[in-house]
Amino acid sequence: MKRWIMEYICCPECRGSLRLAEVSGDENEVLEGTLTCTKCERTYPIAEGIADLLPDNQR
Repeated sequence: MKRWIMEYICCPECRGSLRLAEVSGDENEVLEGTLTCTKCERTYPIAEGIADLLPDNQR
């Protein structure tokens, strides 16, 4: 996932801001990690550079 996209994405459930917890990547891209909503606390995985923002029941 490109880092610059953090400015444009939000939690698909409640529209809250997302906090990034990076496991691996470089200065431009996150390869592994987690996005956590600061409002509802839902988590969304980032695997192989792809953020999975699907609702829990569709993952």
